[in-house]
Amino acid sequence: MTLRLQLSILGVMEPQAAAKQSSDASLPQSADASVESVDGRRARSQRSHDLVVEALLDLYRENAGRPSAAAVAERAGVSVRTVFRLFEDIDSLIEIAVAQQWERIGDLHEAPDSSGAPEERCSALVSQRLRIYAETAPIVRGSRHLFDQSPKLRRVVRSRRDLLRIQLTEQFENEIGNRSEADANELVSALELACSFESIEFLTVVEGLSSEQVERVVNRTMLALLRSF
Repeated sequence: MTLRLQLSILGVMEPQAAAKQSSDASLPQSADASVESVDGRRARSQRSHDLVVEALLDLYRENAGRPSAAAVAERAGVSVRTVFRLFEDIDSLIEIAVAQQWERIGDLHEAPDSSGAPEERCSALVSQRLRIYAETAPIVRGSRHLFDQSPKLRRVVRSRRDLLRIQLTEQFENEIGNRSEADANELVSALELACSFESIEFLTVVEGLSSEQVERVVNRTMLALLRSF
């Protein structure tokens, strides 16, 4: 009886066959390990990406002006090299961070309560605008230099402004609807100006008013416009 047959009967493989089977068995594990390695790198890269974006937003909230790449990297706990590996440049990072922040506060753009007297509807709308201002002011200040050169940022801001204008028109539909088209458009524009980001920023930063004072001034201005047009 040959050695091969004896080994076969005993259920024992020759060393070469055993080595081949062991090698074959290891192939799927090696492939799985490779996939896991790639997935792990992607997950780490995404975590670093998120940390850098959040670091920039945090620095904006602290009124750090226009943070440098070094400042962002330090806050995120990564190297400057990592920042520029993840983002083409600082402006690209700013675009992504601003767009992400606008998405985060999407619930603040839900239509305010449109029931009640003009005073109540006005108060609800002004309160909404002040909440949006509080969440976006530091970021808008830090990224304003990009608005003229970034189509992406302009689209984001334009879409939000259009939405808020529609909401304002619906909020005062009773007061606007019985006017001529020209008068209605002028009234809506005047109301938009009164509660715009720029007006609230002026009252807050230049005039130095508290948020409560700003709310009263904007409310009174809008009600005066509704009565005078």
